[in-house]
Amino acid sequence: MKRTLARRIAARRRLVEMAEDFAPFYDRTRLERVLRERAPGLVRIIGEREVNAVLEIATRPLRSGDPAIA
Repeated sequence: MKRTLARRIAARRRLVEMAEDFAPFYDRTRLERVLRERAPGLVRIIGEREVNAVLEIATRPLRSGDPAIA
């Protein structure tokens, strides 16, 4: 159980890193395809909900800290 949880956490961390590296170059659909092609094992380990969460985080627009600009 503990080993499985550690593997899932590590896999999610690696997938987040990949998504953040590729996000500036691809839209969400293409980014999802790239992640699934390059890291199918990671996608399988963490599951669909986590993949969608990673994509949401990686592709959300950056916001300014100043409310007058946003």
